[in-house]
Amino acid sequence: MVGSMLDCYIASAASIHFAVSTENVILSDIDMDLDLQDHIVDKLEFVNGCRIPNSDYGLGVELDSLKLNNLIKSGVIKYSEV
Repeated sequence: MVGSMLDCYIASAASIHFAVSTENVILSDIDMDLDLQDHIVDKLEFVNGCRIPNSDYGLGVELDSLKLNNLIKSGVIKYSEV
């Protein structure tokens, strides 16, 4: 089983890719990203109860800079430079 707990979009995408590429995974609970504020270009798909991996390169997650900046300004996402 592959599951998620308080994961972000990037971690959820990695879990989805791992689950579909591993023959022995028969159950998954990867849904935390469905409750998150949207800050990516294309949402991770959920079709007929199945998570579908993005077909783009890598994990297929592209951050939307405008949405991300708006979430930072509104205080939903905390950001600080190190």
